[in-house]
Amino acid sequence: MIRKTLVDKVKMNDDHSMIAFTLDVGNTERLTGGIKDMINNEVLKNIRLENISQIEFGRGRETIYYVETD
Repeated sequence: MIRKTLVDKVKMNDDHSMIAFTLDVGNTERLTGGIKDMINNEVLKNIRLENISQIEFGRGRETIYYVETD
């Protein structure tokens, strides 16, 4: 059996310097979220959100909102 990782959603902040994304790792329908800094071209390793359904940026680069699933 092949376990796939699917990109679910991708959102950019206001100045397009950050990308928020959700992934379905192993096709389990349990989403993991992360943030990529487009200026430094790196995924922020200290931000990993488990069991979420949505992710959005607030204003600027400092605030994100997300919805956890039960």
